[in-house]
Amino acid sequence: RDVATATLKQREQTLALVQQRVKAGMDTTVELRQAEGNLPVTRGDIAALDEQIALGRHALAALIGAGPEATQTLTPQLPAATTLAAPTALPADLLARRADIAAAKARVQAAQGEIDAAKAQFYPNINLVAFAGFTSLGTAKWFDAGSRTYGVGPALRLPLFEGGRLRANLRGRTADYDAAVHSYNQAVLDAARDVADQVASLQSLRVRVREQQSAQDAAESAYDLALQRYKAGLSNYLTVLTAENAVLAQRRAATDLKARALELDVALTRALGGGYAPDNMALAQPAAR
Repeated sequence: RDVATATLKQREQTLALVQQRVKAGMDTTVELRQAEGNLPVTRGDIAALDEQIALGRHALAALIGAGPEATQTLTPQLPAATTLAAPTALPADLLARRADIAAAKARVQAAQGEIDAAKAQFYPNINLVAFAGFTSLGTAKWFDAGSRTYGVGPALRLPLFEGGRLRANLRGRTADYDAAVHSYNQAVLDAARDVADQVASLQSLRVRVREQQSAQDAAESAYDLALQRYKAGLSNYLTVLTAENAVLAQRRAATDLKARALELDVALTRALGGGYAPDNMALAQPAAR
């Protein structure tokens, strides 16, 4: 909107200049109508931008659980240069903060615990306290399910007699562990690719911003020169209009690149699972509670 407002002011000044030249007989009504026609277009652009701003404010109000009036006075506070700082190094440990990787790691640990539990089933389990319920201490009856007192089960269980089931259970737990490890590895690879994509986009954007700034400087200079020549009667209004449109296009391009920089900054923060400091890659510390 700031670009559109500045453009409106610039075109109003140009219209005043054309009106003076028409009165002096240096221009015709053709140039006057061209200058007048630019103003409604610019005002329409501002109205469309105001609509987008209003809808954005309403969305923010709904996000924080407030009424539409809560964000009516909200003004943007956008950083300028820091958003274009592409990090030169990213420790892989930063990925551990991602929720998907943390969840995958927890599943691996849980699967490892299941394997340990399955292995423990291979060891004999002797319940000496249960011996008190046996009617006979003869070892021949230790495995007899009928040798019980008060519902107490056999006091001794040897895996020798159920090794097939235990091995099958262990194989199943091992397969679950392998699957969890594969999922974890894939999550890490996907996260690394996500971060690499955002960094590559930031590096490319930095070049685009530099080149766009050069193009905008050239367009601004061409417009100033065209306006000076028009004032001196050395060129027609069409030259000024063409140069003005080029300036407007570059200003809009600069705004789009700034928005893209903010999007990439947020995307990189999300890919890393949290904030970071681009200068030294120190982790952003949470606020004290």
